[in-house]
Amino acid sequence: MPPPAPAPIDPPDAPKAALRGRVVTMDGADAVLDDGVVYLDRGAIAAVRAAAGPPPGGFESLAVLDTGGTIYPGLIELHNHLPYDVLPAGFAHGLRALYR
Repeated sequence: MPPPAPAPIDPPDAPKAALRGRVVTMDGADAVLDDGVVYLDRGAIAAVRAAAGPPPGGFESLAVLDTGGTIYPGLIELHNHLPYDVLPAGFAHGLRALYR
């Protein structure tokens, strides 16, 4: 008997979300929104807009999560060094200096 199929990463019933931050749109004009919002619906990008503008239909009552960071909508990072994400800046480089 084969193992059961894994659940989808972004199930079709995922809740709507709105993420605010610096948005690198990666569109043809290389536009960057210094204060933008990425609107997600069922795990897919529904809209990308300037934070000062109105939200798209269906998102009017949704709380916007301010990420305080840079958002690359649609980009999946497959390579990451976890220590650089969770340790204070320069910490990993300090360890390297200890073991020379």
